[in-house]
Amino acid sequence: DKIAGAWLGQMVGNIYGLPHENKYVDQPAPESRFPFGYTKNLAKLEKYNGAFSDDDTDMEYIYLVTMENYGVEPTYAQMRDMWMAHVRDRVWLANRAAVGLMHYGFTPPFTGDKLYNPHWYQIDPQLINEIWGYTAPGMVHYAAEKSRWAARITSDSWAISPTVLYGAMFAKAFFCKDVKQLIKEGLKELPKDDRFTQGVLKAIRLHEQYPNDWVKVRQIMAKEFYTDENPMTKTIWNADLNGIMGVLAMLYGNNDFQRTLDLACGLGFDCHNQAATISGLMAVIHGASWLPKNL
Repeated sequence: DKIAGAWLGQMVGNIYGLPHENKYVDQPAPESRFPFGYTKNLAKLEKYNGAFSDDDTDMEYIYLVTMENYGVEPTYAQMRDMWMAHVRDRVWLANRAAVGLMHYGFTPPFTGDKLYNPHWYQIDPQLINEIWGYTAPGMVHYAAEKSRWAARITSDSWAISPTVLYGAMFAKAFFCKDVKQLIKEGLKELPKDDRFTQGVLKAIRLHEQYPNDWVKVRQIMAKEFYTDENPMTKTIWNADLNGIMGVLAMLYGNNDFQRTLDLACGLGFDCHNQAATISGLMAVIHGASWLPKNL
């Protein structure tokens, strides 16, 4: 039930969040619009008679097949071969740069190295690496290290940290229902002086200071990780920026799935990634059968 939740929860969040992608930057979406509900994306489900993949739920199918073909610990060379065989279009930023480098003869982790991949600091590995967590239930450190390893296919430096946090949380979620505790457990897998670690700790402190004002806390964190971000790494797809928005959705969602989903969208930036990831994470905690039937 929890494994089904990992897949189904991600798809729910992905389809639900798509209409809000990149729409709320300077300001979050007004809470008066909650719950957003589904939109025209449901017509696509009917057209294809089932789910369709998007960049928040596509690579994980390839990674699953890679593990089925080569074992649960594939090599970088095997991952490269699978990318080159299956990744052709509708892929962006660090992912697109990585697959391009592969076709020029590069093998991971050089495909994610900041010397070669101009988008190394973007959100990409957060979109595709949840699978390393939910195929390692309870194995938190193992899941974190596997997520770190896979993230280096496309990314480098501090941009890997959110992926490690979420990978650890997915593994821990099989045996922990407290989202605040999940975040704290995930942080143990990151260096204490890491800038993302410090950002998450700040988000936790601000949530405690302003428990009923997510808009204010969003403003504070967006200023640090977007408005005042180094111009070289300032984008609405910045890995640390979006990783922290996901943490805020968890904290202010207060274990309510619908509210967490709406907050993940309403906090903005590349928000359907957060919607997919956090929805999958919460469905691991509670199981697919816990998901609201209307979703």
